[in-house]
Amino acid sequence: NGSIMTDYNFLQSYTFKNGAVINNRIVFAPTTLRSSFEEGSISPIEEDYYKMRAGGPGLLISEVAYVIDSQKGFEGQIGAANENHLVSLKKLAVAMKSGGQKAVLQIFAAGSRSNTRILRGKPLLSASDIPTYKSDEIPQEMTEKEIQDTIQAFGDATRLAIEAGFDGVEIHGANLYLIQQFLSPATNHRKDNWGGDFNHRINFPLSVLSEVLITRHENPDFLVGYRLSPEEPFEDGLRIEETIEFAKILADSGIDYLHLSLQQFDQSPFKSPEITRPIVALFKAALPSDVPLITVGMVRRPKDAQAAIGIGADFVALGRQLIAEPNWVQKVENGEEEAIRYAMSKSDYELLKISPSLSSWLETRFKRGFVYVGDPGFNAQEPWKILRDEKGKLI
Repeated sequence: NGSIMTDYNFLQSYTFKNGAVINNRIVFAPTTLRSSFEEGSISPIEEDYYKMRAGGPGLLISEVAYVIDSQKGFEGQIGAANENHLVSLKKLAVAMKSGGQKAVLQIFAAGSRSNTRILRGKPLLSASDIPTYKSDEIPQEMTEKEIQDTIQAFGDATRLAIEAGFDGVEIHGANLYLIQQFLSPATNHRKDNWGGDFNHRINFPLSVLSEVLITRHENPDFLVGYRLSPEEPFEDGLRIEETIEFAKILADSGIDYLHLSLQQFDQSPFKSPEITRPIVALFKAALPSDVPLITVGMVRRPKDAQAAIGIGADFVALGRQLIAEPNWVQKVENGEEEAIRYAMSKSDYELLKISPSLSSWLETRFKRGFVYVGDPGFNAQEPWKILRDEKGKLI
């Protein structure tokens, strides 16, 4: 039935305040493929993976690239750390834009969410000498020079992204990486201008943003987004009141969009259970209307994407769902929702251009919320159903 699809808000185009136009509101979420070569250049299987998914989502966000060698986060990560990465970044931009849509390069510094093995013996660096959640390696507190070099590296990576042909960059200030390590009271115990109270803890993320904005100033329609984690799981970590306050400052400082890092697109705050409104609605109410919001997390069916728009999101990002179904958007547009693939089969890895390193990740750490046809509890009538235990936790 070709008429269904016209009712979906997420198929409408969007014009950013800087003039950039996106064909629809579906975003290819940054997906960690872990398949690049050791020196940080993209591999053919990654190019194929992006090309296969490039025709549907209006905006594609790359897996995260490190901006400086001392802040690489994991093996198989793409690099945007020096001129040697430019050829690779051009290939990535071409692959991501091969379907005629817009492509954004996500950039980060890992901070203490790395280790000296990945850094090939170089020291692990963070805001303070506090190990990250679930890590036992103690980082060194960054010196003033290391901080300045890292801020500069975000600007240099932005220049590489512009030269490579990307339509924007997304500053990865979420998921407990370095920028969040500076923002969080749990991991930033500095006594200088880069730490202490909220007004000092925001200095590093804002300096990074400022450097990126200065770099893009001659390219006004080049997008600058920011990814933010609304809360942290530990006792003395970030709470939603503080991150909403910070989001307002980011909006005033010139970001083009805010990308919330969530497990579930409609979740309410888990650390502030007295607040029952969805996190997306809270941020939407706090932001100016011309700073759009991207939500993510367990969006499988078109009705889920529609629900996300209904609670306040301007864009809806699909991660796991686009791994299983590269043509999700096209099938919705063509009124072919019955043909959407929701569950994976391991025999389809080659067909779907899934690399060995991504497949091992999917079958282990990324398994939560990801459906395989043979899973216990899998129901062919409702293949999108995400499996949960008795307590409602994702399996």
